[in-house]
Amino acid sequence: MREDVWERGRIKAEAQNFARVLTQCPSNLMTPTHFVECVIDKLCPCGVQVEARDRKWMQEQNMEAFLSMATGSTEAPLMLEVAYCGGNPDSKPVILTGKGVTFDG
Repeated sequence: MREDVWERGRIKAEAQNFARVLTQCPSNLMTPTHFVECVIDKLCPCGVQVEARDRKWMQEQNMEAFLSMATGSTEAPLMLEVAYCGGNPDSKPVILTGKGVTFDG
């Protein structure tokens, strides 16, 4: 097997395992703060830009549904904006969205 194929598979498996940890960790351990720290630690060294948005930003954006859900937690709400600009600048962007909570109460 070619080494580059093996390495690509290893990277994909590592990414899947990281996603699994983020989604399956109990919410009392995977708080918004811990989630943000994990993502920043993993993605920033790869050239991915990660910006954490706080309650004040969410209020300015009138994100009332998100803020209402956050009242059920002792932890402050945080939202991540993640951007990777490593593709072809002439290509259309790929935009992914995800649910913005670390618990389902």
